[in-house]
Amino acid sequence: LSIEETYYAPVKEPEEIIEQFHYNPEQDLENPTGSIFCTHGAGYYVPWQMVEEKMHLDYFIKEEKETAPITHRKIHISDEEVKRVFENTYGKQERKLAKDFYGSKKKEHTPTTVSSNTYQQKPECLLVDGYNVIFAWDELNKIAKTNLGAARDKLLDIMSSYQGYRDNTVIVVFDAYKVPGNPGSKTQYHNLYVIYTKEQQTADAYIEKTTKEIANHYRVVVATSDNAEQTIVVGHGATRVSSRELKELVEHTNAYEQAEYHRKNPIVPDTPLDHLKKD
Repeated sequence: LSIEETYYAPVKEPEEIIEQFHYNPEQDLENPTGSIFCTHGAGYYVPWQMVEEKMHLDYFIKEEKETAPITHRKIHISDEEVKRVFENTYGKQERKLAKDFYGSKKKEHTPTTVSSNTYQQKPECLLVDGYNVIFAWDELNKIAKTNLGAARDKLLDIMSSYQGYRDNTVIVVFDAYKVPGNPGSKTQYHNLYVIYTKEQQTADAYIEKTTKEIANHYRVVVATSDNAEQTIVVGHGATRVSSRELKELVEHTNAYEQAEYHRKNPIVPDTPLDHLKKD
């Protein structure tokens, strides 16, 4: 969990920015420029240019204003701290965190006999909060503004390629809880599973329920930037990545696999025999 403070800071060239917005303060009814004064138990509106005339107390201006220094700091909370807070609130959790699966590797040894206690790595299952990812990725968000269906198809194509490289199980979940009478659906798109939730069921609820059900059989990774959902799935034993981190994983995987392909399939210079074939 990472938190960045918001703060006010000076803006360069404020006149140009104000002009771009065509803001007219006199027409802003929600944030009027004047003030409300009281007289004989009733309030009345006073335009800003007449405020000093109507004031019955002296107008105080501090000659030298103290400018507070701008502070900007980031706060990061580890998985262990999230787990501690979760367990203090909801009780002890038996499932493990990401570090328990991705911790330092132990030295491998080949036993003479196969023990019943031999640890086997669970297959990975990636659950993707579809709309959360679409609106977090600039390229998909731009498409969604004009055609949401095209943005969904683009995301599915990207995740299909990613699944082909990783050889894991990928489930992409889309919200359809506002569709009246919608029973929900589960379809297969190439090598992906695509879920549309039923009426009154959000993608968050589906992902949380599924994570809890399959955590014993899969290493579950949930891709979403929803903070509340991230906290819950960690408590169910899943690993969480933000939508931004998923994009970085996809781009890194694509770049790595393409580099591996070119390394294994170098371009061989033309030979005299090649020239004969061309002729």
